[in-house]
Amino acid sequence: MADGPPPTAEQIDRLLDAWNACDAKALAKLLASDVRVTMPPDALWFASRGAFISFLQRTLLRADMRGQSRARLTAACGQPAILVEVASPDGWQRGGLLVPVTRRGIIHGIYGCTDAALL
Repeated sequence: MADGPPPTAEQIDRLLDAWNACDAKALAKLLASDVRVTMPPDALWFASRGAFISFLQRTLLRADMRGQSRARLTAACGQPAILVEVASPDGWQRGGLLVPVTRRGIIHGIYGCTDAALL
């Protein structure tokens, strides 16, 4: 995945709004059709918007997950990042970190980490 500039503040706001509303369609509109998403240390790799959105619709963006998952703005490697948290009996637990990059004004890559011990 090639590096690119960070997303704009507007893109980040729209990404956060879509995630927190469990709105996969709105999220999909922010992603290039050939978006590449990696999430080490898990063996998760997505090579298209459809594949990534399908995964999210089956997991964290299911309608019954509204209020059980949230995204917050943070930073990683000197650029905007999304901290994903998941509700648990002990409160909000870190679930992942997503660092989006853009190409020609659209998110074309997301570097992710799902190991809460590393976050």
